[in-house]
Amino acid sequence: QLNDNPNNQPARLSLVVALMDKEDFSAARAEIAVLLAKYPQRVDYIIASADIDLADNKPALALKTLQEALLLNPDSVSLSLYAARAATLNQQGKQSLVWLEPLSHSRPEDPIVWQALIEAYQQLKDGLGILRARAEYAFLLGEAAKALKDLEQASVLAKTNYPLLAKIEQRRADIQEIMAIEKN
Repeated sequence: QLNDNPNNQPARLSLVVALMDKEDFSAARAEIAVLLAKYPQRVDYIIASADIDLADNKPALALKTLQEALLLNPDSVSLSLYAARAATLNQQGKQSLVWLEPLSHSRPEDPIVWQALIEAYQQLKDGLGILRARAEYAFLLGEAAKALKDLEQASVLAKTNYPLLAKIEQRRADIQEIMAIEKN
């Protein structure tokens, strides 16, 4: 199809995916470069380029691409999530949190955000962060009892941080209230 119509964007993007499946990353990069040359701000093409780098075990290159794209599209949730993933894969958990923590407030019901936060906190060995993110993730997946257990453990870790402890206890109370309503 590309021979007949070299401007066929879906066919070229499909070719990129096929080349990635064959692990021909240099050819995939060449094909996505054609699309990015014509449409440098298309988020799907930027993400495809980052996907190539991540699949080729080059998270630093993916992170650079995504950071540059975020300068032009700072409110893009997709770019932020991909940048956070690339940062985590590049052993930059703190950098991941720069994108993920605001998303946890603007998209509190998005399990993808909470899963990414779990991974970033695990990398940073932040037990309290892991427990809180796991609790939210579990709750969103309908596992309220598991969420309460994680929040209970988080309360123990936060016992000397009263403002944080109050937030954790409030979240526990909210989940317990929701569980009681669902029982009836």
